[in-house]
This record gives sequence, C-alpha cells and structure tokens, in this order.
Amino acid sequence: MLAQDATPHMQSGGRSAGAFYCPFCNVYCSDSRTAELHRSSLKHKKKSGELEAERQRYKDDASVTAEDVMALVERKRVELGAVPWSQLRVTVEATQHE
Repeated sequence: MLAQDATPHMQSGGRSAGAFYCPFCNVYCSDSRTAELHRSSLKHKKKSGELEAERQRYKDDASVTAEDVMALVERKRVELGAVPWSQLRVTVEATQHE
C-alpha cells in the first residue's frame, strides 16, 4: 500500500521525489499513475507480502478438481440468478396474421 503524503519528499540533491511513497520498497512515485503501476508490480507484491497472501488464499492450479469448478459454477449461477439449461422450457405461440 502506498502512503500519500501532503508534502513532497526530497531525494538526494534536493529535488522533489513525489507525493506517493511505498514503505515496503522505499520508492517514491511522482503521480498516482506511477504509484498504481508500482503497486501492481511483482517486486512490490513480493516485498509487501501480497503475493504470499494470494498464494495462501487460492489453491495451486494442479490441485483444482472438476468438483471445485462445478461448485464455483453453481455458486455463480445462484448469485447471478441464471436458470440452468435443464430447467428452460420452450413455448411456441402461434400468431395469426390477418
């Protein structure tokens, strides 16, 4: 997570380093776009512990079973309110043209 300071930091040489600072990587960013790019970098995720947290949150790809996938599909179906194919019914309505 990057901290946004109200005052710009000074690097060696007396120049402004920017308003966004990452305490994990000791990096200063000059604008929010650069700060977001830094936050999404692999280097930052490793140093901040985000990468390890993600690994603990999810199973390894090799450990995912077909049952895991079907359980996810069913949870999303219920969440989105989708009707399963087996429950769909077709009704044919005849229209008369005069």
